[in-house]
Amino acid sequence: MIYWIKSSDYQTSAIIMKKEGSVKLENMSPLQFLDAWCLEYGSTYEGRKRALQKHLQITQKVPILISEQTKDFMFPTCAIHCEGCIWINYRFVEEVKRKEAKTLVRFFDDSVLLLDTDIRSIRRELKICERYLAFLRFA
Repeated sequence: MIYWIKSSDYQTSAIIMKKEGSVKLENMSPLQFLDAWCLEYGSTYEGRKRALQKHLQITQKVPILISEQTKDFMFPTCAIHCEGCIWINYRFVEEVKRKEAKTLVRFFDDSVLLLDTDIRSIRRELKICERYLAFLRFA
């Protein structure tokens, strides 16, 4: 169960937050990790990205459906090549709310992630995930 992924050391490694704790992957960026994760389910990051872009007509901050089987669906908090980009797993988000000038994301296990990202951006990403799952008839 992966809740979120963030870049570390200027995109040369990824920190993965799981229910059991965090794991740092050396020499693997978040995008490389997402591609490897997609490959476990028979597709590539680019293939999944292009499919969603085509069906929903979006080009920026494209979420990635890792697997139709598990419904792991990762979305970025900002432009994917930004150093501070965090990928959040839609599947485990319980709620999002404003906390002062930040956005608080609460997961099903009551763990939280506090982001500098505007709440409207996070809500947009959640809606895109919902729309795509509905398109695929998984919602």
